Amino acid sequence: MIAHFAAAYLFTRNRNRNGVYMTELARESWKKALSFLLVLVAVFMMAGCGNTQSLSFKTPAGEKLEVKLDTKDDYSMEYTSDSLIVHQAKKVMLTCAFLTKAQKAQLLDRVNEMGVADIYKQDGETFSYGMAGPQGLVNYYIEPIGNDTYLYAATYLPYDALTEAVSRLHFSVAKS
Repeated sequence: MIAHFAAAYLFTRNRNRNGVYMTELARESWKKALSFLLVLVAVFMMAGCGNTQSLSFKTPAGEKLEVKLDTKDDYSMEYTSDSLIVHQAKKVMLTCAFLTKAQKAQLLDRVNEMGVADIYKQDGETFSYGMAGPQGLVNYYIEPIGNDTYLYAATYLPYDALTEAVSRLHFSVAKS
């Protein structure tokens, strides 16, 4: 009998001012919190969807590379005939070739012999410059992207557009 009164006392004591039991309120709050958390997780998962494009290919140096492109602002890429072409809204932003270390060394020797109009960046293995071409100034970018592979990108667009497009590319050596 005492146990019955003790249970009744505890049970009635857990009521709020409106007569709703606190355990019911806790259960409802838990459901709301869990629902909110699930919606939040779904939103974060969808935020990353469709923002990258990936390609895998084998370079002339024999390395298998994977490249990911940040596709925000309508960027896309295609790989054809040993060249990677980056587009923005179907406009060619970059044309990329892939060089070995020996080819890169020969290219830089030839560039030094010809005289470069503007050297934008020379930092370790990364080198960017501009030269006059038949259709105007051509901006070039060279960067190591693999063990024996270098990215060689070119564009007629200004240097800022070149660096913006290159910054969207993320290379990694594919696991065999």
